[in-house]
Amino acid sequence: MWGGIDYELKDGTTFGVSVYRQGPSNLEFGLEIARANNDWVGFPNEEQLGTSLMANGRYLFPLGELFQGYVGAGIGAVRVGYDDAGDIESDNTVGGQIMLGGRYTLPNTGLQGFAELRYLDTFEDARLPSGNDVEYRRTDLVIGVRRGF
Repeated sequence: MWGGIDYELKDGTTFGVSVYRQGPSNLEFGLEIARANNDWVGFPNEEQLGTSLMANGRYLFPLGELFQGYVGAGIGAVRVGYDDAGDIESDNTVGGQIMLGGRYTLPNTGLQGFAELRYLDTFEDARLPSGNDVEYRRTDLVIGVRRGF
């Protein structure tokens, strides 16, 4: 939602990097930074931007010898922006996310492939310098590879 009007967004892209540490029992904790963008439908060269820095916790559960599932949640800072053909304005706010995923261990490689469904929402609308309030939430399917050290 932008300035009180709900505009449609096209599917966009998300890119992120995270570092996790195995905790006690089936818990792991980590930090993640992610960047996402979506184009506005009907408004060429305009897009919504989001950069998040989240502290996450996950609970892991085995689903077989090589497969693990997990559920998790995180909280952190979200920078919400609007790019109008290079004229960018943004604001920082606080948000949270929940995630549900699974991992498959690739034998003899030290790698795991994963897929995760994630929902991120800000607790308050971002207030841009132009005076517009911007609601920011997104649902992403994240697919990737992780390596343990």
